[in-house]
Amino acid sequence: HTGVAVHALSLGETQRTLDLCGAAAAAFREAGHIRGLGMALLLTAWTHQFRGDFTQAVQWAAHLVRLGEESSDRQILVWGLGVRGMLRQRTGLLDDAVADLEAAMELAKAMPDYAGLAQSAGVLGSCYLRRREVRRALEVLDEGTRVIAERGLRGMSVVWAPLVLAEAHILMLDEADGERRATRLETARRACRHAVRQGGMLRFMLPMALRLRGMLEWRTGKRRAATRSWERSIAAAE
Repeated sequence: HTGVAVHALSLGETQRTLDLCGAAAAAFREAGHIRGLGMALLLTAWTHQFRGDFTQAVQWAAHLVRLGEESSDRQILVWGLGVRGMLRQRTGLLDDAVADLEAAMELAKAMPDYAGLAQSAGVLGSCYLRRREVRRALEVLDEGTRVIAERGLRGMSVVWAPLVLAEAHILMLDEADGERRATRLETARRACRHAVRQGGMLRFMLPMALRLRGMLEWRTGKRRAATRSWERSIAAAE
């Protein structure tokens, strides 16, 4: 059930994902498979988030954190802190989100859990961007993307770092001029192309990737192209 649920989520089939996660959680709970149950809860929280149901997502994230704490399973706790941090970032609780995500990164490094580290780094970088701490964001995002490259990681759990890195490079253009701007522009273009490729593979990330491309196009004077990218972003989200 869990593997099929991951595939369904990557296709944006959220109701099917929730149905499969429910069946998986029941089976793992009956079998006493704590980590399998944790993964089912994680996917459930993610899915509710992608549907915009933050109330349900927060409740499932709380279940996951509690499961990790009560079972003393560090892997489950990394998942729980990571998704709770993501939800707190989404709802504007940036300080709480940073605390969760920094804790998740430290746990992931100690295990090690490379995918958990990369995922937490991506969302933590997004928190720093929201606080206008662009250079600090770049530091943590570079760490996350380096782990992804060195370990050859793929999939939905590691998509955040390259997407948020593209946003950071785009924002850095606002602080540059002359030759330095030309260098940063090329870096931003590469990061943005990579972000759009990631969005093409994982449909629920496509709206963000297209939004980023529009941001870059607008900053380079391509107003019509930017508008088209944003219109495609809205259509993909709907």
